[in-house]
Amino acid sequence: MPGGMFFVKNLKMRLPKNILILILLGISIMQLRGNTTLNLPEDENKILVFPNPVTEGFVNIQAEKEILQVEILNIVGQRILIQEPVSLNSMKLDVSNLEAGIYLLKLSFSDNTNNIKRIWVK
Repeated sequence: MPGGMFFVKNLKMRLPKNILILILLGISIMQLRGNTTLNLPEDENKILVFPNPVTEGFVNIQAEKEILQVEILNIVGQRILIQEPVSLNSMKLDVSNLEAGIYLLKLSFSDNTNNIKRIWVK
């Protein structure tokens, strides 16, 4: 499997492409500011994103907290879409115009916290 080059303090390592992409994704996510959590285990029951992978063009989001805004970011962190929910803690997000791939959902809540969820659009 072809890999990419990754340098750590003059140490050269060969990594598979999928590992290199995850490292780059992690570096991109670390640049987010504020109180942002990244799919931590204690948050798994508080925020539901389904279906995932998305095949029908819509993704449902449910949370225990009040959702103020949802942003869809591409894999390099560019904002693709911003939407405010109609309901306080749930919404249906139309992703039918998105190309197939992996995206990040940045959820902003009324308590000034954020959470990032990953979705896969087929």
